[in-house]
Amino acid sequence: MGLFSKLVSFAGKPPARGSASLAANKNRITCQRYSVKGRNPETGRRKTVTVVAGSQDPLALVQERSGLLPPYEVEAIAPQMPSDSQVQYAAKLGFVFPADATSADATVFLSRAEAGEVLVQPAAPDWMVRYVVGKGIYVPAYGGSGEVSAAYLFGCSKREKAAFFCMRVFCAISRKSYRLLEDATPGEIALFYEFADAYGGDSDFVRSLDHYGVADLPLGQCIALKRLKAYDLAAAFLKVKGARP
Repeated sequence: MGLFSKLVSFAGKPPARGSASLAANKNRITCQRYSVKGRNPETGRRKTVTVVAGSQDPLALVQERSGLLPPYEVEAIAPQMPSDSQVQYAAKLGFVFPADATSADATVFLSRAEAGEVLVQPAAPDWMVRYVVGKGIYVPAYGGSGEVSAAYLFGCSKREKAAFFCMRVFCAISRKSYRLLEDATPGEIALFYEFADAYGGDSDFVRSLDHYGVADLPLGQCIALKRLKAYDLAAAFLKVKGARP
């Protein structure tokens, strides 16, 4: 099914080129960037950092996530709106972004269009958005589960990504089903990070891990993984450590 057909399937009729505004699904939990100025605990000097938090999060949590000490100065950073080139590209494809869409949201819709995916997708679950935002990773308001998973995989540290991958291999071997790293037991989590520390700098592992995308490692579900080099390394490590079906 082409892009035009997918637009029709949601609107019920062909959109007028450049005038069909998307009636998209916005996440209930949205993101906000803040500029926080406070005292650097290491030097005692004033420092400014950017903090990502949920727009519903209290000011005290934003201040805490800054890692700075009072007195604080907190200012919400205005989101970047879609660029002229994004707006023009969308118009060529036959739709208009929602009125409150940011540049990041525009990227979501245009990426879906380029991939031949349905433009209007279900909103991401609250727990998923809250989890990723809680790690200081920005999530577009119109990003669905796939985009939120992508934000996590590309926004978390390389060490955490390797541990997360090891967890998914562990689930395949042990027939467990963990949505997130934190769903595992403390001992299992330590094991996953032990693998990450052992193989995170291994060039064969890193190259192979890059072949696993969001479709392979979505948040919230365990799916069958491709048997590539990274899988074999993690599986061998876990079996040595006693992981069994």
